[in-house]
Amino acid sequence: MVLLKVAERKKQLAKDRPSANTARTVRPAYGIDIFSSRDQTGNSPIVTYKNAAAMDVLDFTVLHTATFPEQFPFAGGVFSLVTTSLALHNVLKEGRMVAVKEIARVRAPGGKVILVDLYRFFKDHSSLLNSVGFEQVEVKAAGIKMMYGVLPCQILTAVKHQGQNTIG
Repeated sequence: MVLLKVAERKKQLAKDRPSANTARTVRPAYGIDIFSSRDQTGNSPIVTYKNAAAMDVLDFTVLHTATFPEQFPFAGGVFSLVTTSLALHNVLKEGRMVAVKEIARVRAPGGKVILVDLYRFFKDHSSLLNSVGFEQVEVKAAGIKMMYGVLPCQILTAVKHQGQNTIG
């Protein structure tokens, strides 16, 4: 759902810009998922694209099937915003660290990272992001309105240093 909300915002940005070429200058929202119906009932690319069509944001939505412990299907330094929502906890610690490195790699200089997940998973993520040139790395409680069932969540935000392109 986060992907489709970002696609909605991108559509609004394209609509608000006066230029005739705006639709081409506002890139779509890109998402990756394992699309496991075992983890989330009805989770599939087709369902996600149908939801995008229902929200009238299909032109601003691109999906890729991938898992966290592998390299993301994107070039380095291309995204101004990278988000995850209640996903990183699904893989073992080593896989989470690979995912955070990949998030850092695809993040453009000066761009932002927002990670939302279950409480207690972000200590290592914060250290890793600091070590690869992110600034303003902050972790805070998401509060009572953002819980996964009865489990509390946290939000990690970080900004990639302006001069840093990719990590290796």
